[in-house]
Amino acid sequence: MKAIFALLIWIGLFHLHAAEGPISPPLGGADEAPPKLSPVTRLQTMWRTDLSKRDVFKPHKQLLSQQIFESERIVVREITGEEAFKRIDGTLQATERSLILTGDLAALRKQSKLTEIHNPGTFGSGFSAYLAPDGSLILLWVIPEG
Repeated sequence: MKAIFALLIWIGLFHLHAAEGPISPPLGGADEAPPKLSPVTRLQTMWRTDLSKRDVFKPHKQLLSQQIFESERIVVREITGEEAFKRIDGTLQATERSLILTGDLAALRKQSKLTEIHNPGTFGSGFSAYLAPDGSLILLWVIPEG
């Protein structure tokens, strides 16, 4: 009986020690970069973890919480900062500048290459977000109705 009890304890300790290690082998070496997220996934992650919690987004939170995840309506394209600047500057009147929720036009204009993530909206406002090549968010604005 003591031998069986000792064997059960040994098996239990063996399994406990084995459970401390990885269940499956690691997916890559320590020098490997994490998988690159698509621009849309990156924006969605930023929205969930940071942007949706900021006060400046509160008036548009419901709209953006829906539109950022409407993958069937989102268009992604490469664009220059100058092209993005002209579009925004030509669209927004002085009283609508508060629709730029994060970032500024001067920083946007200086970018030679951007990724635009755009949802035109359905029967109202849409949005456009601009990511730098490193994936950082340069500017996000709500496109006014009309």
